Amino acid sequence: MSPEDPHVPSTPSTVAQAGDHPRGRDERLALLDDLLGNGLHDDDHDLGELLAELAGDLPPVTPSEAARTRLHDAVAALPHAPLAPALADLLQVGLDRARSYLARLTDPSIWTEMIPGAWVHHLEGGPDTAAAEVGFVRVAPHTPFPVHRHVGEERNLVLDGALYHADGQRVGAGARFDLPPGGTHAFHTRDEPVVFAVVVWGVAFDGVEIRRT
Repeated sequence: MSPEDPHVPSTPSTVAQAGDHPRGRDERLALLDDLLGNGLHDDDHDLGELLAELAGDLPPVTPSEAARTRLHDAVAALPHAPLAPALADLLQVGLDRARSYLARLTDPSIWTEMIPGAWVHHLEGGPDTAAAEVGFVRVAPHTPFPVHRHVGEERNLVLDGALYHADGQRVGAGARFDLPPGGTHAFHTRDEPVVFAVVVWGVAFDGVEIRRT
């Protein structure tokens, strides 16, 4: 139907045009009532604009102490929550982002296989890690992680389980270990898997195809 079709009721535009004076609260309410009375359509943007304007009339609400306590307790109950400060320091990100990254560990779909028995989930670190590879690594039980050369520095934080260095040293959840550039490293898991966060400025695996995407 054309806009001139007599069977189509005309609806006055409620969108403020450039240069119009700001609408007052009463005017916004009247326009909202008019819009609702004329029916809504999927492509009607006026309602969203009006609701956004009306939302600006609402005073800010400060959460009660009880609400703050419930939120704190809910966050603290998340798996790995105590490791958020250490992860934030490792990745050079804020505490909230570190918590959101840790929350991903409950989702089994995040992982991409890098080698048989080991998976990676890439993350974005802070500005200081822009040139590094950043992510979570998960290694299955009884799996050797191949020897690799550190082109640059490598920083690690174990989040779950444990890994064992070539000399048999066990590194469990909550432990951080940093490795200097120029060396080689390998580790393995035993009866439990391991999940750790890593920031590495260049690493080379000789004779092993690594999937990085």
